[in-house]
Amino acid sequence: MDGSWSTHAADAGAPGDIWRDVAGPAGGGIEMGLPRRRLQGTFATRSLNGFKLVRFRSTGHAIAHSGESRPADCFLVSLQIGGAARLIQDRREVAIGAGAGAVGLVDLARPFELSFPAEVERVFLFVPHPALRARAPWLASAQAASLGHDNAAARILAEYMRLLGDPERRLDDRAALALLDGFMGTLAVASALQRARLAGRDGADLRLEAMKAYMRNNLGSTTLSPASAARTFGVSIRTVHKVFEPTGMTFSQWMLAQRLEACATALESAEPCVRIIDVALGVGFGDISNFNRRFKARFGMTPRQWRRRKPSR
Repeated sequence: MDGSWSTHAADAGAPGDIWRDVAGPAGGGIEMGLPRRRLQGTFATRSLNGFKLVRFRSTGHAIAHSGESRPADCFLVSLQIGGAARLIQDRREVAIGAGAGAVGLVDLARPFELSFPAEVERVFLFVPHPALRARAPWLASAQAASLGHDNAAARILAEYMRLLGDPERRLDDRAALALLDGFMGTLAVASALQRARLAGRDGADLRLEAMKAYMRNNLGSTTLSPASAARTFGVSIRTVHKVFEPTGMTFSQWMLAQRLEACATALESAEPCVRIIDVALGVGFGDISNFNRRFKARFGMTPRQWRRRKPSR
């Protein structure tokens, strides 16, 4: 259910469990605890390509996943605008998003309790596991954490969430999806910075993110290769391959996947006069027959069929 909703509508037959029926992730798994007094508040929700954004302001209450119901297959990224929160997960109490403007990260697949003892205002973004782990594979077994006020990337992340969650300035879907892509990259960097800080060392995670950014910026180059990346970062080719090991993909596999996604996106938005071969060449494919074969293997149709179809992604 997307749109704005208020607890004042409860008497008109609106759902009684807001988090289960209205504001929670698509896969469910979250139940609302009983507040000491009737919950009062406003909620605005929006779903985008598997993500779900929720901005709410309400009286104190609690949400939880006990482990008995089906878990939500997603992470919760939380921006605290006002109020306080208390999180318990893995037998740890975490000051998640401590302080106004702080960002927290919680894996909702594991049992948790998240309570708001008094009036609270937050932006929640439910991020599907595959989407975040593709950008930040080190989060596969991450514990709940606050990304911290001293984390420069987390401050940028907070601004993304304020913009995406602003009910007064609702972005159209194309703009919101473009911002989400930037948000995901920033989230990966913020979590990598946090891991490096807690470990007291430089994180290999940051090297991976930097290398991915270099590759995205150079997809159109036919000379993009492990050797060119090694020269750019001043490391050996063997190190380049090792950096990509946590992704479960080789350098070349990751590069191919990015090029195919870039082509698919371009074909959806390009004018009919733009030739498919020019799109392929623009992202680094030098052999058009190889491009056609790879594209069909990835998307189940030829580039021409893809362009003619009605976009459903």
